[in-house]
Amino acid sequence: MGKVYTTNEIKSKLLPVFSAVPVEKAILFGSYAKGNPTRSSDIDIVID
Repeated sequence: MGKVYTTNEIKSKLLPVFSAVPVEKAILFGSYAKGNPTRSSDIDIVID
């Protein structure tokens, strides 16, 4: 089982990656976007 991250924690981990490559937008979806993640949730992101 993993950790349940806050949206800010996810953002802080992804921003360095996004600054290294051209990203037009990133969309968080799934249980994290709905606000009900559990310890077994994955982090679903669409990157354009």
